[in-house]
Amino acid sequence: GLLRDTIRYLSKEAQPVLLVDEYDAPLVDHIRGSNAQEWNHNLQVAEANRQILKDFYSVLKAQGGNLRFLMVTGVSKVAHVSVFSGLSNLNDITLHPQYDMLLGYTQQELESYFSPYILDYPNLEVREAFTESLLQDYAHTAQGKTINDQHHAGRAGAAGNGLGER
Repeated sequence: GLLRDTIRYLSKEAQPVLLVDEYDAPLVDHIRGSNAQEWNHNLQVAEANRQILKDFYSVLKAQGGNLRFLMVTGVSKVAHVSVFSGLSNLNDITLHPQYDMLLGYTQQELESYFSPYILDYPNLEVREAFTESLLQDYAHTAQGKTINDQHHAGRAGAAGNGLGER
């Protein structure tokens, strides 16, 4: 398939690194319904997506020798629903202190790197609201993740989404 061939081609020069972001979205997005019919339909879609993901990760396992590193991100722990049964040697680094600042932004980084863009908002009311929600409360919201007593990392996408709306 295309994924296998691409990994093989890239590995001729150097072992590629692969990032799979929000691996669980095809499952999580379909675990809901407002009535029994919608719920059943969504569960069928989620099950079909689970099988597609399982096949996808089986390809990655077969190409493991050609990959330098595989990083998978998501918001839920669905590793035990056989999505990853095609992979072995998974290492969940969610709560490991040595990786605590790997992803996201700290409050200091947001203030340092994003302030010029925030100040560029043409609408003062929007700028003040965005600044309040992002720079002051960002690391403590549901979108932020308290890492340890000193650092906070927030979802990188939240800052990008807010800045992209201006």
